[in-house]
Amino acid sequence: MEKRHGKHIQEHEHDSFGMISISKVNSSGNQTIFGSDIKVRDYYQLEIKRAKLERDITDDKYWGVGQPIITLNLTERQLNELLLNRNCGEGIPCSIHYTETQGYIKDRPKLPTRKEALTELFSARLKDFHRSLEINSKEIKEVLGKNKLSKADKELVENTIYKVEQELTRNLPYITGTYLETLENVEAEAKSQILGLVQRLKEEGNLPAGSKSAIKKLMK
Repeated sequence: MEKRHGKHIQEHEHDSFGMISISKVNSSGNQTIFGSDIKVRDYYQLEIKRAKLERDITDDKYWGVGQPIITLNLTERQLNELLLNRNCGEGIPCSIHYTETQGYIKDRPKLPTRKEALTELFSARLKDFHRSLEINSKEIKEVLGKNKLSKADKELVENTIYKVEQELTRNLPYITGTYLETLENVEAEAKSQILGLVQRLKEEGNLPAGSKSAIKKLMK
């Protein structure tokens, strides 16, 4: 849609016109961002609004119109992944803070951290494995108590040994490796948040004296 304000100003609006902005937020309390195991005070907010173009002889001016269509919250790590890892499948997790139809989204579920979830799943897996061993152990004892083993008995013993070997040499080491990788990711995210806080304190001139050496040791 085109509007004219006098002879030298044109205003254009259309449903496809939009403005996108990103700003850094310094909150007073800890915030939970979806997809992050670290509660943060400093995070980034991405906002998309409808827009209009105001054109005159000397310049084109772009203005946001009305309330945001959507507002998203991201940690610094999530923002970096979004900008650097293009074509990354489904995308990067974030928290939807506001939408045009829902308004501000306040009631967010409290999810267990990845570490807590893995610990619970790993514990359940070990309990299942233990129950399976108890059942198989009982069956094998009955088989070994026979004077002569049938073909089915031998297959039972072989399958049991295979299952135990598979669990101990492949499945459990894989789960353990995943758990350790999760811990490393949490540590990396925590360091990223600390570096962001340090940078903000430096910019504000509030970095305590003597803290630089301690921060360097922490970042190693």
